[in-house]
Amino acid sequence: MGTAVAALALGLGVSACQMSSPVQTTHIYSPADGVLINAGNLEIADLLVVSEGAGAPGVVSGYAVNTGREPMTVEVSMTVDGAPQPLSPGVEVGAGDAVRLDGGPGEDAGQGGSEPVMIPQVTSLAGETLTLRVSTSAGEVVSTPVPVLAPESPYDIYGETLDATG
Repeated sequence: MGTAVAALALGLGVSACQMSSPVQTTHIYSPADGVLINAGNLEIADLLVVSEGAGAPGVVSGYAVNTGREPMTVEVSMTVDGAPQPLSPGVEVGAGDAVRLDGGPGEDAGQGGSEPVMIPQVTSLAGETLTLRVSTSAGEVVSTPVPVLAPESPYDIYGETLDATG
């Protein structure tokens, strides 16, 4: 009888962990270095900037997915002197398609190898954040702080792109 009571007490004690520590898989989060944004039918995963920082050029990295039924144009901008400065190029994302903002090919990406979205001069140091504004041709606009990461492993693949623009 004592063993059954001990087992019941242990079971109740262990199950109480669920009360103070909810299941994390039910929370939306970005399991990556960059941030996750949703703007209507556009989702961008792992949005970040790769740059030496403060005055150096930068590459915008992220995986843009159009979950809608119509193609869309995605524009990325950053604020300079209080005004949004569009970054080039704009990115075309077909209906149900995905495109990497850094121009690289991606798993299931419809338009791999396109021109990367570039920042002529990053205003933050590597290790800090800067605010990017993402807008779509459908009228959705989202502004969010994103990390600025140095072109070191695994982001050293952007070194050649940054050298070509610097």
